[in-house]
Amino acid sequence: MDYAIGDVQGCFKSLKGLLNKINYNIDRDRLYFLGDVVNRGNNSLETLRFIQSNQDNMDMVLGNHDFHLLVCALTERQPNKNDTFLDILSALIKLFYLTISLLGHL
Repeated sequence: MDYAIGDVQGCFKSLKGLLNKINYNIDRDRLYFLGDVVNRGNNSLETLRFIQSNQDNMDMVLGNHDFHLLVCALTERQPNKNDTFLDILSALIKLFYLTISLLGHL
């Protein structure tokens, strides 16, 4: 079965509850996320990690919140005071420094 889900907005616990309610089965079902996967809720990083770890069964299109995250991550634009994706930006910074550190040991 295919399912389309929109506006998760970092609410991973609500997403898991929804998947339980529809008896989602990773071996049989496919999920399509219709934008705004991050921001507003407190678990944006966990939500993205879930989608990434199941990418064979999940697809995603970007919404305005997702684009806003990318702009903040890739440019000098600062997050708004109400943005809740700072955990993602912190993870990206840690990955960057780890990569630089590993390159220094080559």
